[in-house]
This record gives sequence, structure tokens and C-alpha cells, in this order.
Amino acid sequence: DLVRSRGLGDVYKRQHEVTTINSRLRSYEEREDPKTLDANARVALIGCFLRGDGFVLSPAEAASIVGSAPSEGEVIRPYLVGEDIAKDPHQRASRFVVDFGMRELVDAQAFPQAMRILEERVRPDRERLKTTGADAAHRRYWWRFANPRVELRTQLAKSKTCLVLPRVAKHMLVAQVGTEQVFSEQVVVFAVESMAAFAVLQSRVHEAWVRLLSSTMGEGLRYSATDCFETFPFPRVDPRAAWPALDEVGRQLFDARAAYMAAEGVGLTTTYNRMKDAEHEEPRIRELRALHEAMDRAVVRAYAEVDLGGEWDGVSVPPFTGEANEVFEDAVIGRLFALNAARRATEVVDSAEPTGAREPMASNKVPKPRSTCLLYTSPEPTRPY
Repeated sequence: DLVRSRGLGDVYKRQHEVTTINSRLRSYEEREDPKTLDANARVALIGCFLRGDGFVLSPAEAASIVGSAPSEGEVIRPYLVGEDIAKDPHQRASRFVVDFGMRELVDAQAFPQAMRILEERVRPDRERLKTTGADAAHRRYWWRFANPRVELRTQLAKSKTCLVLPRVAKHMLVAQVGTEQVFSEQVVVFAVESMAAFAVLQSRVHEAWVRLLSSTMGEGLRYSATDCFETFPFPRVDPRAAWPALDEVGRQLFDARAAYMAAEGVGLTTTYNRMKDAEHEEPRIRELRALHEAMDRAVVRAYAEVDLGGEWDGVSVPPFTGEANEVFEDAVIGRLFALNAARRATEVVDSAEPTGAREPMASNKVPKPRSTCLLYTSPEPTRPY
């Protein structure tokens, strides 16, 4: 029952002997849940909650409105959803949305064509909502999204690009896109532009953390900004910190991946399906695997550079194809837990004692084996996108 509740399926095709097993079905003893890190706050945010399909426009509708009234282009914006990130070769929005942001009704009425659409498609449903709780505000401000994500807009206001991924997907699919669009609530938006951040987020180091801490939704892996990002310790404390070596390897993979998708007319899901299929031996796919492995090794080296205890020196990056490598994943997860605890302890001390020297944090030690058992795991389940 526990295995089924973890979404691992009913058929087990791999087995290996381990010294212990915990409630996460991993071969190490129980650990406390990782703590959220102040340094990661307000970096990973969720897109807008519309509460009404009437806000959404087809490309033809959007073009018609803007063509007849160019000024309305100010509130007719591209609308990026998770499927666009996963399936479009260029991660382009496949539809548009009427976005009045936080405008008052009198200001929104300055855009009559957009307003007429919402009067017809959104207002009737909103006026049937209750007059209490959250429904009351959604009913009163019917021309606005239920949650326009003001903080997200603030974080992105000075940036031309950001990193995104679908909240539910088969693989970790990190992309860089423009900030001029509206993001769906099914998109996680990272308010950071650098290829160094891309390298870390797309790496198998981060993926191991995500697959441990995320939940499943249907057959998909659901990325939680709170559980998977806010607890995740980057090589340097600040996720936005510059790191030229990671910038370089991240850019190399990103550019090669983009060129492949454009040439093949496929999206990220298909690309990663091929990359993870050991029988797919196309030269360009082999090149992408090699670039990904090089990026993963660079991320591990980045952690080793800031690790005074040498804990990361023995971490070896496995080939990109084949079965999940539990040895690599467990090694990475153990070190990330230790780094999370050390970073959080430092934040707590800094908030309590802003000045003065501190003793270095002790690193986590690998627990001694207590017993042995057989651990059964299943292949990755089929997931959307």
C-alpha cells in the first residue's frame, strides 16, 4: 500500500539489496523534512489563476482585436501554459488572454473590445458566485483574474527573460522564455535569468531532489515550488548568484537543445524521451546526452567548490540513459539534506545574531547499517507532456 501511495506502480522490474529502507522508499534512515531557505524566497512563483476560460483568446481572435484597435494590444497578451513549454519546439504561447491586471473597472473600460468579451464570457459566471469568502472578491472584480499574481509581476518587471517549467510533466523540463506574457497557474516561474541557474535547475542533482520531494498528479510528477525549490540549496546561497563556468555549460546545452527541437519540429518532452531511450542512437541525441552529462558534472563540481568538508568529491555522474541510478541519487540527496540543514542553521543564527563569528556547521554523517532488505522500484510511470 505504501508503494502504491508513492505512485510507483504495481509492477517491479528492478531489485537490489540495501542496508535499510525508509518511508520514502529510499535506502537510508529517516530524516527530518528539509527546511525552507530564506535565500530562495520569492524566486519560484506560480502563474496566474484566471477562474474563467472566457479570458482566453485564440490567436485569430487576438489578431482581430489588435488589428482593428492596436491600443488594445496593451491588455491582449500571450498566455503560456504547461503544454506549450513541453510540446512547442520554441516554447511559444499557443493562445492569448485578456489581462487587465489590477486595473479598476473604469480604467479597464478604456479597452472596449476586450471588455466586451469579458462582459459576455466571464461576468455571467462570476456573478453566480457566492457573496462570501474568496468568491466575494472574485465576483466583485469580475474583469480581473482570480489571482493576477502581483508579486510575480513585480519580480519580473525588470527582466526580459525568466526560467519556467510545467507544474506537471513527465520529465524535468526547464526553459527560458520572455517575461512579456501571462503565465498559467500550471507553470512554475523562476524569477532568474542566468544560464547558471538553468544548469542547476535542469541538472540531475536538482532532479533527484524533486523526484524525492514532489507529489504525483495522475501519471505526472507535480513540481511544488514550496517543497522542491524553496528547500533546495544551490551551490551558492543566492540562486541568482553568477557562476561563469555553469553559465557556459548551461548555455551549451540550452543552445544545442533549442537547435535540435527547431530542426526536428519537436518539443522538450519528445526530446527528453529520445535522450533517455538507450536505443535511440541518433548523433545529435548522443551529443545532447554528452552535453547534459557535462553540465551535471559541472554542477557537482560547483557544489564541491563550496563544500569545505569535501563531501561532494566522491560523487560520480552516471550516464544519461538507462535505469535510474539510486547510488547517485542517494549520494546527492544526502549531501543536499546536509547542506539544507547547514544553510538553514546559518540563516537562523544570522537573524538572531547579526554580528559575530560562528563555528562551522557539522556535516551529516552516513548512518551505520542496521539491517538488510530487498528494495523494489518500478520504471518511471507514463506522465503527461
